[in-house]
Amino acid sequence: MKSQTTTIAVLALLLSLVASSVYAEETQRPGLREANRAERKEIRQEGREDRKGIVKDAIEDRKEVRETFRSTVKDIRNSSSTPEERKAEMEKAREERNRDLKGIATSTRAALKENASSTRAEVKAKREALQKELKAKLSEKKKKLETKAKERVEKRVANIYENLGKRIQNLVEVDTKITTRINQLNTQGTSTAAVLALQNTAKALLETAKVDVEATKSITAEQLSASSTSGVGLKAVITKAQTSVKTAGEAYKKTLDALRPFGKGTSTSTSSN
Repeated sequence: MKSQTTTIAVLALLLSLVASSVYAEETQRPGLREANRAERKEIRQEGREDRKGIVKDAIEDRKEVRETFRSTVKDIRNSSSTPEERKAEMEKAREERNRDLKGIATSTRAALKENASSTRAEVKAKREALQKELKAKLSEKKKKLETKAKERVEKRVANIYENLGKRIQNLVEVDTKITTRINQLNTQGTSTAAVLALQNTAKALLETAKVDVEATKSITAEQLSASSTSGVGLKAVITKAQTSVKTAGEAYKKTLDALRPFGKGTSTSTSSN
């Protein structure tokens, strides 16, 4: 039975490792991350192209403003206005040119800033979407692996309980045969006080063993995981039940040994292994 309790401890440890093993597996999967990385790269590339377009438009706008200014200056110089009027018109044209150029610069900076902010926001959204999807997949797979691990633990516990139950039943049958033999001897007028005392001790130990064995039946994988990641809690319960059954078996063996001098009448096994 030592191998069974050792197996339980290993299965218990498996439950504690499920989360970390699933996380390692999911985070190392290239497909999902590579696809998301490609999407983020595309967003950044589109952002760069948009910024190039913004800068190109600004250059064209500045060029148009300057050409308009030169054309206006030419018209002013060729006009029939007085020198003072031409000077005033030239000053006004320069102010309009400078105002337009400043407006272009301001709007360009704003557009570039908005573009960068928008790109960062899209990239961040993609990254968050990836994390959310990975987390969902991680949670789903973790639940599946936990369920399988718990099923294995519970099956092992059920097998141990069944095995201990059979040993208990064997001792119950031994007790019945001992009682029958004692009654036969009493009918013959033979004193069986010493044997009866040993049987009573064995019965008390058998009742204790029944309680300890029954305790293993109610153990679940959840209780195992909660009690200890090394399976110490469950192992202690199983070991206690095994020890109780073994002790009861040894007590019944002593009872049988005490009956043998009275002759043939009881022959049975009290094996507790």
